Amino acid sequence: MPLKGFKHSEETKRKISEILKGRKLSVECRRKISATLTGKKLTEQTRQKLTKHGMCGTGTYNSWTAMKCRCSNPSNKYYYGRGIVVCERWNKFENFYADMGDRPEGASIDRINNDGNYEPNNCQWATRSQQRRNQRKKT
Repeated sequence: MPLKGFKHSEETKRKISEILKGRKLSVECRRKISATLTGKKLTEQTRQKLTKHGMCGTGTYNSWTAMKCRCSNPSNKYYYGRGIVVCERWNKFENFYADMGDRPEGASIDRINNDGNYEPNNCQWATRSQQRRNQRKKT
């Protein structure tokens, strides 16, 4: 699915088509997906135009979107399959950001209780080594 204003390789077009799977998305959403897949950074000016909060493309925003994807993807047996959900408050990025703040360099979101949901009292920013110590055994 070619996107106006972007030149894409065949592989990138295939990835975009897989992600969209017939969904109708705004031009802004398609530009974000395109920038992510091609590894291009959105300029600050473009980021401000595309989002209310100006955080699109930041590490914090990317962690938030990845968290939401893990929990809403029926083929993800480790999150969706176990009933792990994102609290209603965090469905809005602005609320997530108010609770968690900027993601520190080298950190990602970590659930303190691995059987608990993504919510303010169960999440922290953690390094990979910290997360490994808090990892449940996969079955």
